[in-house]
Amino acid sequence: MKFKTLNMPSTKHWAIFVVIVLFSTLFSPIKAKTVFGQGGKVEVGETKVQSSFPKGIRFNVTIDTEESLYVYFWYKLGAGTWQVVDPNRQTILVNGHLDYYNCVFFLDMSNMPPQLPVSYKWEAKNINGGYHKFSEVQTIIYSDSNYAWESLSSKGLTIWWHDHPKDFGEHVMTIAETSIQNQSKIFGMELPYPIQIVIENSQEEFLSWNTQFPSLGSVLTYYRFGLTIQIIEPETKPQWQEYLLSDIIPSGISHLYFFEASGRKQKSPPEWLEAGLTKYNELHPHEPEWAMVRDAIKQGGLIPLSELRNDFDEDDIQIYLAYAESYTVIEYIISVYGEEGLHTLFENYRNYKTSDEAFEAAFGKNVAEVEADWEVWIKTHPNVTSLSDKLQPYIPSILIVTVVCSFLVFATILVAITYFSRRKQAQPNS
Repeated sequence: MKFKTLNMPSTKHWAIFVVIVLFSTLFSPIKAKTVFGQGGKVEVGETKVQSSFPKGIRFNVTIDTEESLYVYFWYKLGAGTWQVVDPNRQTILVNGHLDYYNCVFFLDMSNMPPQLPVSYKWEAKNINGGYHKFSEVQTIIYSDSNYAWESLSSKGLTIWWHDHPKDFGEHVMTIAETSIQNQSKIFGMELPYPIQIVIENSQEEFLSWNTQFPSLGSVLTYYRFGLTIQIIEPETKPQWQEYLLSDIIPSGISHLYFFEASGRKQKSPPEWLEAGLTKYNELHPHEPEWAMVRDAIKQGGLIPLSELRNDFDEDDIQIYLAYAESYTVIEYIISVYGEEGLHTLFENYRNYKTSDEAFEAAFGKNVAEVEADWEVWIKTHPNVTSLSDKLQPYIPSILIVTVVCSFLVFATILVAITYFSRRKQAQPNS
Protein backbone atom coordinates (compact mmCIF):
# COMPACT_ATOMS: atom_id res chain seq x y z
CA MET A 1 0.00 0.00 0.00
CA LYS A 2 1.38 3.46 -0.94
CA PHE A 3 1.00 6.45 1.33
CA LYS A 4 1.08 10.02 0.18
CA THR A 5 3.15 12.31 2.43
CA LEU A 6 3.08 16.07 2.81
CA ASN A 7 6.36 17.94 2.27
CA MET A 8 7.07 20.58 4.92
CA PRO A 9 3.74 20.30 6.79
CA SER A 10 2.28 23.61 7.77
CA THR A 11 0.54 24.46 11.02
CA LYS A 12 -2.76 24.12 9.19
CA HIS A 13 -1.88 20.59 8.11
CA TRP A 14 -0.92 19.57 11.63
CA ALA A 15 -4.20 20.94 12.97
CA ILE A 16 -6.15 18.90 10.43
CA PHE A 17 -4.15 15.82 11.34
CA VAL A 18 -4.88 16.23 15.07
CA VAL A 19 -8.62 16.65 14.41
CA ILE A 20 -8.67 13.51 12.25
CA VAL A 21 -6.90 11.50 14.95
CA LEU A 22 -9.33 12.72 17.61
CA PHE A 23 -12.41 11.85 15.52
CA SER A 24 -10.97 8.46 14.63
CA THR A 25 -10.37 7.70 18.29
CA LEU A 26 -13.84 8.81 19.36
CA PHE A 27 -16.00 7.32 16.63
CA SER A 28 -14.25 4.32 15.11
CA PRO A 29 -15.58 0.87 16.23
CA ILE A 30 -13.59 -0.67 19.05
CA LYS A 31 -13.64 -4.43 19.63
CA ALA A 32 -13.30 -4.13 23.38
CA LYS A 33 -14.28 -6.86 25.78
CA THR A 34 -17.41 -6.40 27.84
CA VAL A 35 -16.50 -5.57 31.41
CA PHE A 36 -19.04 -7.01 33.83
CA GLY A 37 -18.18 -4.78 36.77
CA GLN A 38 -15.72 -2.60 38.58
CA GLY A 39 -13.09 -3.75 41.04
CA GLY A 40 -11.47 -7.09 40.28
CA LYS A 41 -10.48 -8.02 36.78
CA VAL A 42 -13.53 -9.59 35.08
CA GLU A 43 -13.73 -9.25 31.32
CA VAL A 44 -15.74 -11.32 28.85
CA GLY A 45 -14.47 -11.84 25.33
CA GLU A 46 -16.59 -12.05 22.21
CA THR A 47 -18.72 -15.20 22.12
CA LYS A 48 -17.82 -17.57 19.31
CA VAL A 49 -20.98 -19.12 17.88
CA GLN A 50 -20.91 -22.20 15.65
CA SER A 51 -24.25 -23.35 14.22
CA SER A 52 -24.60 -26.95 13.03
CA PHE A 53 -28.13 -27.19 11.65
CA PRO A 54 -30.09 -29.37 12.36
CA LYS A 55 -28.10 -30.59 15.38
CA GLY A 56 -27.50 -27.52 17.48
CA ILE A 57 -25.37 -24.48 18.33
CA ARG A 58 -22.01 -24.30 20.11
CA PHE A 59 -21.26 -21.23 22.25
CA ASN A 60 -17.71 -20.55 23.45
CA VAL A 61 -16.46 -17.60 25.49
CA THR A 62 -13.28 -16.68 27.37
CA ILE A 63 -13.57 -14.78 30.65
CA ASP A 64 -10.41 -13.06 31.88
CA THR A 65 -10.56 -12.81 35.65
CA GLU A 66 -8.57 -12.84 38.86
CA GLU A 67 -11.64 -13.81 40.85
CA SER A 68 -13.26 -17.19 41.44
CA LEU A 69 -16.60 -17.09 39.61
CA TYR A 70 -19.75 -19.03 39.04
CA VAL A 71 -20.54 -18.77 35.31
CA TYR A 72 -23.98 -19.51 33.81
CA PHE A 73 -25.31 -19.49 30.26
CA TRP A 74 -28.81 -18.15 29.54
CA TYR A 75 -30.73 -18.69 26.30
CA LYS A 76 -34.19 -18.08 24.86
CA LEU A 77 -35.76 -19.63 21.74
CA GLY A 78 -37.90 -17.19 19.78
CA ALA A 79 -40.59 -15.69 21.98
CA GLY A 80 -40.07 -18.35 24.64
CA THR A 81 -38.87 -17.96 28.23
CA TRP A 82 -35.28 -17.70 29.42
CA GLN A 83 -33.53 -20.95 30.36
CA VAL A 84 -30.31 -21.17 32.39
CA VAL A 85 -27.67 -23.92 32.30
CA ASP A 86 -24.17 -24.62 33.61
CA PRO A 87 -21.68 -24.48 30.74
CA ASN A 88 -18.58 -26.62 30.61
CA ARG A 89 -15.99 -24.46 32.35
CA GLN A 90 -12.23 -24.95 32.09
CA THR A 91 -10.06 -23.06 34.56
CA ILE A 92 -6.77 -21.81 33.13
CA LEU A 93 -3.92 -21.10 35.57
CA VAL A 94 -0.76 -19.14 34.82
CA ASN A 95 2.13 -19.42 37.30
CA GLY A 96 -0.25 -21.05 39.73
CA HIS A 97 -2.76 -18.19 39.63
CA LEU A 98 -6.20 -18.01 38.01
CA ASP A 99 -5.93 -16.26 34.64
CA TYR A 100 -9.16 -17.00 32.77
CA TYR A 101 -12.08 -19.37 32.26
CA ASN A 102 -12.88 -21.04 28.95
CA CYS A 103 -16.64 -21.71 28.88
CA VAL A 104 -18.42 -23.88 26.31
CA PHE A 105 -22.06 -24.86 25.95
CA PHE A 106 -23.68 -26.91 23.17
CA LEU A 107 -27.38 -26.17 22.76
CA ASP A 108 -29.22 -29.21 21.40
CA MET A 109 -31.61 -27.99 18.68
CA SER A 110 -32.95 -31.34 17.48
CA ASN A 111 -36.37 -30.93 15.83
CA MET A 112 -36.15 -27.16 16.12
CA PRO A 113 -37.28 -25.22 13.01
CA PRO A 114 -34.96 -23.23 10.76
CA GLN A 115 -34.73 -19.44 11.04
CA LEU A 116 -35.58 -19.54 14.73
CA PRO A 117 -34.15 -16.55 16.64
CA VAL A 118 -31.95 -17.62 19.57
CA SER A 119 -31.06 -15.04 22.22
CA TYR A 120 -28.30 -15.60 24.77
CA LYS A 121 -26.30 -13.95 27.56
CA TRP A 122 -23.66 -14.90 30.13
CA GLU A 123 -23.93 -14.51 33.89
CA ALA A 124 -20.92 -14.20 36.21
CA LYS A 125 -21.12 -14.24 39.99
CA ASN A 126 -18.33 -14.11 42.56
CA ILE A 127 -18.18 -17.31 44.59
CA ASN A 128 -17.69 -15.27 47.75
CA GLY A 129 -20.55 -12.89 46.93
CA GLY A 130 -20.62 -9.18 46.17
CA TYR A 131 -20.06 -9.34 42.42
CA HIS A 132 -22.92 -10.34 40.08
CA LYS A 133 -23.39 -9.16 36.48
CA PHE A 134 -24.91 -10.17 33.13
CA SER A 135 -23.48 -9.59 29.69
CA GLU A 136 -25.51 -7.88 26.99
CA VAL A 137 -28.16 -9.97 25.25
CA GLN A 138 -27.17 -11.14 21.76
CA THR A 139 -29.48 -12.75 19.16
CA ILE A 140 -28.62 -15.05 16.27
CA ILE A 141 -30.75 -16.84 13.66
CA TYR A 142 -30.56 -20.63 13.72
CA SER A 143 -30.47 -20.99 9.96
CA ASP A 144 -30.54 -23.93 7.57
CA SER A 145 -27.43 -23.11 5.53
CA ASN A 146 -28.47 -25.43 2.69
CA TYR A 147 -30.62 -22.63 1.29
CA ALA A 148 -30.17 -18.97 0.37
CA TRP A 149 -32.82 -17.52 2.66
CA GLU A 150 -34.49 -14.21 1.97
CA SER A 151 -36.52 -12.20 4.46
CA LEU A 152 -38.80 -9.22 4.87
CA SER A 153 -39.59 -7.56 8.18
CA SER A 154 -42.13 -5.06 9.41
CA LYS A 155 -43.30 -4.13 12.88
CA GLY A 156 -43.76 -7.36 14.81
CA LEU A 157 -43.40 -9.63 11.77
CA THR A 158 -40.68 -11.37 9.76
CA ILE A 159 -41.20 -13.55 6.66
CA TRP A 160 -38.55 -16.13 5.64
CA TRP A 161 -38.47 -17.96 2.28
CA HIS A 162 -36.08 -19.26 -0.36
CA ASP A 163 -36.17 -20.16 -4.05
CA HIS A 164 -39.32 -18.14 -4.67
CA PRO A 165 -39.34 -14.75 -6.43
CA LYS A 166 -39.16 -11.65 -4.26
CA ASP A 167 -42.75 -10.66 -5.05
CA PHE A 168 -43.76 -13.98 -3.44
CA GLY A 169 -42.32 -12.80 -0.13
CA GLU A 170 -43.96 -9.41 -0.54
CA HIS A 171 -47.33 -11.07 -1.15
CA VAL A 172 -46.96 -13.28 1.92
CA MET A 173 -46.12 -10.16 3.93
CA THR A 174 -49.31 -8.45 2.71
CA ILE A 175 -51.46 -11.45 3.66
CA ALA A 176 -49.79 -11.71 7.07
CA GLU A 177 -50.18 -8.00 7.83
CA THR A 178 -53.87 -8.14 6.86
CA SER A 179 -54.34 -11.20 9.07
CA ILE A 180 -52.67 -9.55 12.06
CA GLN A 181 -54.81 -6.44 11.65
CA ASN A 182 -58.02 -8.51 11.47
CA GLN A 183 -57.15 -10.89 14.28
CA SER A 184 -56.05 -8.25 16.75
CA LYS A 185 -59.68 -7.04 16.57
CA ILE A 186 -61.17 -10.53 16.86
CA PHE A 187 -59.03 -11.50 19.85
CA GLY A 188 -59.06 -8.02 21.38
CA MET A 189 -55.30 -7.87 21.92
CA GLU A 190 -51.89 -7.48 20.31
CA LEU A 191 -49.30 -10.22 20.50
CA PRO A 192 -46.51 -9.38 22.98
CA TYR A 193 -43.79 -10.68 20.66
CA PRO A 194 -42.84 -10.61 16.95
CA ILE A 195 -44.13 -13.33 14.63
CA GLN A 196 -41.79 -15.45 12.49
CA ILE A 197 -43.31 -17.06 9.36
CA VAL A 198 -41.08 -19.61 7.64
CA ILE A 199 -41.97 -20.98 4.18
CA GLU A 200 -40.44 -24.32 3.23
CA ASN A 201 -40.68 -25.80 -0.26
CA SER A 202 -41.33 -29.52 0.23
CA GLN A 203 -42.06 -32.33 2.66
CA GLU A 204 -38.48 -33.53 2.09
CA GLU A 205 -37.12 -30.22 3.32
CA PHE A 206 -39.42 -30.38 6.34
CA LEU A 207 -38.38 -33.94 7.20
CA SER A 208 -34.68 -33.09 6.90
CA TRP A 209 -34.76 -31.52 10.38
CA ASN A 210 -37.98 -32.84 11.90
CA THR A 211 -38.48 -36.38 13.23
CA GLN A 212 -41.38 -35.67 15.59
CA PHE A 213 -44.07 -35.33 12.94
CA PRO A 214 -44.30 -37.72 9.97
CA SER A 215 -45.72 -35.05 7.68
CA LEU A 216 -46.82 -31.43 7.63
CA GLY A 217 -50.34 -31.12 6.30
CA SER A 218 -50.51 -27.36 5.97
CA VAL A 219 -49.12 -25.48 8.93
CA LEU A 220 -47.08 -26.27 12.04
CA THR A 221 -47.18 -23.68 14.81
CA TYR A 222 -44.63 -23.36 17.59
CA TYR A 223 -46.81 -21.56 20.09
CA ARG A 224 -44.13 -20.79 22.64
CA PHE A 225 -41.63 -19.53 20.07
CA GLY A 226 -43.98 -17.30 18.07
CA LEU A 227 -43.10 -19.15 14.84
CA THR A 228 -45.06 -20.98 12.17
CA ILE A 229 -43.86 -23.30 9.40
CA GLN A 230 -45.72 -23.65 6.08
CA ILE A 231 -44.98 -25.60 2.90
CA ILE A 232 -45.53 -23.95 -0.49
CA GLU A 233 -43.88 -25.68 -3.43
CA PRO A 234 -42.42 -23.27 -6.01
CA GLU A 235 -44.10 -25.26 -8.81
CA THR A 236 -47.59 -24.66 -7.38
CA LYS A 237 -49.96 -23.08 -9.90
CA PRO A 238 -50.60 -19.39 -9.11
CA GLN A 239 -54.34 -19.75 -8.53
CA TRP A 240 -53.94 -22.72 -6.20
CA GLN A 241 -51.00 -21.03 -4.46
CA GLU A 242 -53.18 -18.00 -3.76
CA TYR A 243 -55.82 -20.23 -2.18
CA LEU A 244 -53.22 -21.97 -0.01
CA LEU A 245 -51.63 -18.73 1.16
CA SER A 246 -55.01 -17.24 2.11
CA ASP A 247 -55.59 -20.40 4.15
CA ILE A 248 -52.36 -21.36 5.90
CA ILE A 249 -50.84 -17.93 6.64
CA PRO A 250 -53.89 -16.68 8.62
CA SER A 251 -54.26 -20.13 10.24
CA GLY A 252 -50.74 -20.10 11.65
CA ILE A 253 -51.18 -16.57 12.98
CA SER A 254 -54.56 -17.47 14.49
CA HIS A 255 -53.01 -20.32 16.49
CA LEU A 256 -50.47 -17.88 17.96
CA TYR A 257 -53.17 -15.38 18.89
CA PHE A 258 -55.39 -18.04 20.44
CA PHE A 259 -52.54 -19.38 22.55
CA GLU A 260 -51.88 -15.96 24.08
CA ALA A 261 -55.51 -14.79 24.24
CA SER A 262 -56.59 -17.93 26.11
CA GLY A 263 -53.92 -17.58 28.79
CA ARG A 264 -51.66 -20.07 26.99
CA LYS A 265 -54.49 -22.64 27.16
CA GLN A 266 -53.82 -23.35 30.82
CA LYS A 267 -57.53 -23.96 31.46
CA SER A 268 -58.04 -26.17 28.40
CA PRO A 269 -60.59 -24.24 26.31
CA PRO A 270 -62.70 -26.48 24.04
CA GLU A 271 -60.91 -27.56 20.89
CA TRP A 272 -63.80 -26.41 18.71
CA LEU A 273 -63.16 -22.84 19.89
CA GLU A 274 -59.59 -22.74 18.57
CA ALA A 275 -60.43 -24.72 15.42
CA GLY A 276 -63.41 -22.48 14.70
CA LEU A 277 -61.42 -19.27 15.04
CA THR A 278 -58.69 -20.70 12.83
CA LYS A 279 -61.23 -21.34 10.05
CA TYR A 280 -63.01 -18.04 10.68
CA ASN A 281 -59.75 -16.11 10.22
CA GLU A 282 -58.91 -17.63 6.84
CA LEU A 283 -59.04 -15.10 4.02
CA HIS A 284 -61.19 -16.96 1.52
CA PRO A 285 -64.94 -17.66 1.22
CA HIS A 286 -66.50 -20.14 3.67
CA GLU A 287 -69.05 -21.78 1.39
CA PRO A 288 -67.43 -25.22 1.90
CA GLU A 289 -68.04 -25.09 5.66
CA TRP A 290 -71.68 -24.07 5.28
CA ALA A 291 -72.23 -26.74 2.61
CA MET A 292 -70.79 -29.51 4.79
CA VAL A 293 -72.86 -28.48 7.80
CA ARG A 294 -76.00 -28.21 5.65
CA ASP A 295 -75.48 -31.73 4.27
CA ALA A 296 -74.76 -33.13 7.73
CA ILE A 297 -78.01 -31.67 9.07
CA LYS A 298 -79.99 -33.09 6.13
CA GLN A 299 -78.49 -36.53 6.72
CA GLY A 300 -78.80 -36.37 10.50
CA GLY A 301 -75.02 -36.58 10.86
CA LEU A 302 -74.21 -33.43 12.81
CA ILE A 303 -71.41 -34.09 15.32
CA PRO A 304 -72.34 -33.02 18.88
CA LEU A 305 -69.98 -30.23 19.95
CA SER A 306 -69.42 -32.05 23.23
CA GLU A 307 -67.46 -34.61 21.19
CA LEU A 308 -65.26 -31.85 19.77
CA ARG A 309 -64.06 -30.38 23.06
CA ASN A 310 -60.84 -32.39 23.08
CA ASP A 311 -58.18 -32.84 20.40
CA PHE A 312 -59.48 -33.52 16.90
CA ASP A 313 -58.53 -36.85 15.37
CA GLU A 314 -56.73 -35.78 12.18
CA ASP A 315 -57.15 -39.29 10.74
CA ASP A 316 -60.91 -39.28 11.26
CA ILE A 317 -62.88 -39.05 8.00
CA GLN A 318 -65.15 -36.50 9.70
CA ILE A 319 -62.31 -34.08 10.47
CA TYR A 320 -63.50 -31.63 7.80
CA LEU A 321 -67.02 -31.61 9.21
CA ALA A 322 -65.57 -31.04 12.68
CA TYR A 323 -63.74 -27.93 11.45
CA ALA A 324 -66.81 -26.77 9.51
CA GLU A 325 -69.06 -27.02 12.55
CA SER A 326 -66.47 -25.24 14.68
CA TYR A 327 -66.37 -22.38 12.18
CA THR A 328 -70.15 -21.92 12.35
CA VAL A 329 -69.99 -21.80 16.16
CA ILE A 330 -67.80 -18.70 15.88
CA GLU A 331 -70.30 -17.21 13.42
CA TYR A 332 -73.00 -17.91 16.01
CA ILE A 333 -71.08 -16.38 18.93
CA ILE A 334 -70.21 -13.20 17.02
CA SER A 335 -73.73 -12.78 15.60
CA VAL A 336 -75.33 -13.16 19.05
CA TYR A 337 -72.74 -11.75 21.47
CA GLY A 338 -70.49 -9.70 19.19
CA GLU A 339 -66.71 -9.56 19.19
CA GLU A 340 -66.95 -8.03 22.67
CA GLY A 341 -68.28 -11.37 23.90
CA LEU A 342 -65.15 -13.09 22.63
CA HIS A 343 -62.96 -10.41 24.23
CA THR A 344 -64.63 -11.02 27.60
CA LEU A 345 -64.26 -14.77 27.17
CA PHE A 346 -60.53 -14.54 26.53
CA GLU A 347 -60.00 -12.01 29.30
CA ASN A 348 -61.46 -14.52 31.75
CA TYR A 349 -59.27 -17.30 30.39
CA ARG A 350 -56.23 -15.08 30.95
CA ASN A 351 -57.46 -14.59 34.53
CA TYR A 352 -57.27 -18.38 34.98
CA LYS A 353 -61.01 -19.03 34.94
CA THR A 354 -62.25 -22.47 33.95
CA SER A 355 -64.09 -22.85 30.65
CA ASP A 356 -67.51 -22.86 32.33
CA GLU A 357 -66.58 -19.80 34.42
CA ALA A 358 -65.24 -17.95 31.38
CA PHE A 359 -68.33 -18.80 29.28
CA GLU A 360 -70.67 -17.74 32.12
CA ALA A 361 -68.88 -14.41 32.43
CA ALA A 362 -68.96 -13.76 28.68
CA PHE A 363 -72.30 -15.26 27.60
CA GLY A 364 -74.25 -15.92 30.79
CA LYS A 365 -74.23 -19.64 29.97
CA ASN A 366 -71.83 -22.53 30.47
CA VAL A 367 -70.13 -24.44 27.65
CA ALA A 368 -72.84 -27.09 27.28
CA GLU A 369 -75.61 -24.47 27.13
CA VAL A 370 -73.79 -22.48 24.44
CA GLU A 371 -73.29 -25.68 22.45
CA ALA A 372 -77.02 -26.47 22.71
CA ASP A 373 -78.00 -22.95 21.64
CA TRP A 374 -75.71 -23.19 18.61
CA GLU A 375 -77.38 -26.43 17.48
CA VAL A 376 -80.79 -24.73 17.50
CA TRP A 377 -79.39 -21.64 15.73
CA ILE A 378 -77.54 -23.50 12.98
CA LYS A 379 -80.58 -25.53 11.91
CA THR A 380 -82.53 -22.36 11.18
CA HIS A 381 -79.74 -20.30 9.64
CA PRO A 382 -80.48 -18.98 6.11
CA ASN A 383 -77.35 -20.64 4.73
CA VAL A 384 -78.82 -23.97 5.81
CA THR A 385 -82.46 -23.36 4.87
CA SER A 386 -83.52 -20.85 2.20
CA LEU A 387 -80.08 -20.58 0.56
CA SER A 388 -79.12 -24.21 0.90
CA ASP A 389 -79.76 -25.10 -2.76
CA LYS A 390 -77.36 -22.38 -3.91
CA LEU A 391 -74.52 -23.51 -1.68
CA GLN A 392 -72.13 -26.05 -3.16
CA PRO A 393 -68.90 -27.39 -1.72
CA TYR A 394 -66.12 -25.07 -2.83
CA ILE A 395 -63.65 -26.49 -5.34
CA PRO A 396 -60.79 -24.19 -6.34
CA SER A 397 -61.21 -23.14 -9.96
CA ILE A 398 -57.82 -24.58 -10.82
CA LEU A 399 -59.22 -28.03 -10.12
CA ILE A 400 -62.30 -27.36 -12.20
CA VAL A 401 -60.15 -26.27 -15.13
CA THR A 402 -58.03 -29.40 -14.76
CA VAL A 403 -61.07 -31.68 -14.81
CA VAL A 404 -62.64 -29.90 -17.80
CA CYS A 405 -59.39 -29.95 -19.80
CA SER A 406 -58.87 -33.63 -19.05
CA PHE A 407 -62.39 -34.39 -20.26
CA LEU A 408 -61.89 -32.41 -23.49
CA VAL A 409 -58.60 -34.18 -24.22
CA PHE A 410 -60.21 -37.56 -23.61
CA ALA A 411 -63.19 -36.67 -25.80
CA THR A 412 -60.89 -35.49 -28.63
CA ILE A 413 -58.91 -38.72 -28.54
CA LEU A 414 -62.09 -40.79 -28.52
CA VAL A 415 -63.50 -38.91 -31.54
CA ALA A 416 -60.22 -39.32 -33.43
CA ILE A 417 -60.08 -43.06 -32.77
CA THR A 418 -63.69 -43.50 -33.89
CA TYR A 419 -63.09 -41.45 -37.05
CA PHE A 420 -60.00 -43.33 -38.20
CA SER A 421 -61.56 -46.67 -37.29
CA ARG A 422 -64.55 -45.98 -39.52
CA ARG A 423 -62.31 -44.77 -42.37
CA LYS A 424 -60.36 -48.00 -42.23
CA GLN A 425 -63.55 -50.06 -42.28
CA ALA A 426 -64.83 -48.07 -45.31
CA GLN A 427 -61.69 -48.69 -47.41
CA PRO A 428 -61.91 -51.56 -50.02
CA ASN A 429 -59.71 -54.60 -49.54
CA SER A 430 -56.67 -54.63 -51.82
